Amino acid sequence: MVCSQLPVFAQGIQFFEGTFEQAVLKAKKENKGIFLDGYAVWCIPCKEMAQNVFTDKNVADYINAHFVSLQMDMEKPEAKVLKDRFGVMAYPTLLMLNSSGYKLEQHIGGLDAPAFLIWAAKAKGRFDEYTPGQRFDQEPENARAAVTYFQELLSNGQRKYSRFLFHELLIKSGFQALLDSDYWHLLTIAGRHDPEVKYVLGKREQFYKKFGKQVVERQLATIFTNVSSLDSLMMPRPMRQMDKSAYHTYLEDIKANKLEMYQEITAVIDFYVACKNYDYKAAQAQIDQYKNGISDWQRFRFASIANSLVYDSKMRYKFAETLAHPIETAGSSIYLKESQRSVSLLKLPFADNPLHDYTEILPLVF
Repeated sequence: MVCSQLPVFAQGIQFFEGTFEQAVLKAKKENKGIFLDGYAVWCIPCKEMAQNVFTDKNVADYINAHFVSLQMDMEKPEAKVLKDRFGVMAYPTLLMLNSSGYKLEQHIGGLDAPAFLIWAAKAKGRFDEYTPGQRFDQEPENARAAVTYFQELLSNGQRKYSRFLFHELLIKSGFQALLDSDYWHLLTIAGRHDPEVKYVLGKREQFYKKFGKQVVERQLATIFTNVSSLDSLMMPRPMRQMDKSAYHTYLEDIKANKLEMYQEITAVIDFYVACKNYDYKAAQAQIDQYKNGISDWQRFRFASIANSLVYDSKMRYKFAETLAHPIETAGSSIYLKESQRSVSLLKLPFADNPLHDYTEILPLVF
């Protein structure tokens, strides 16, 4: 994978002209970290960083002494592997990696020279860390390592990449590995049509015996109500209308798979559609069906979806107040804590909510 560059100035950071793989070999040989500047040619802050920060003498001296540096146009086809691996979704994305190419620090957006130096020094102080990604690659049979790494990826919004890795992991270990509690908790990463979900649906009694019927049915219900799956119900932008055909197909799929929480799932789906259409009155009506007692799972799903989709601060707070009423629990539930957390986050403005992009994947570890 050859790295391309923005205009190179006479003085400044010395960017390596070679592939990412060659840069890793060079970093290992020289006992350095790797600085990767992920840019796009149209990105103004990227150009400002290249002209004003990467040419700064203090920045250049520090980076050249401790890092092998690369610049890469992340919109080129050859950059796709690294773009997916590091979850690059905006520009510039600045990455500090250890000598083996595993991520230590990531920053999205521009930095001035002093802030960049502080950030780089923080990464240098972590050179000797054994990262979750390294542990996952080097200990493929360690389920706990997988859980830790997937949680890191998901916290960075890398659901698609996590889903790909999880499927590859199960292909190697066999789908029966889902009977391991750690792998079982990761199942919410999967999509409803993924082979691992079909495996669980086909061997439901076996999973009932291992984890309990309620746990299994709630896990399946969570998969069928993830925002990433429900997005298929809406027509392409700029239209925000529900695709009625897709909606009915979705409900038929739920029926065909004999999910026992059909009514609860459809209420969550209708809540999602209402929020997508800014029809908060209809969304509130879905919650009001359960004002005399709501399960912790359903409260978790309502709050998670509202966290992901509702921008209006007044409506967020209103939903939080409605969902704060007493809940019905059947013994100790894995969703109780997360439902309480999701409701509390609704009281924050959308922009200040640290989980608005990925709350639907929680909880992973119960």
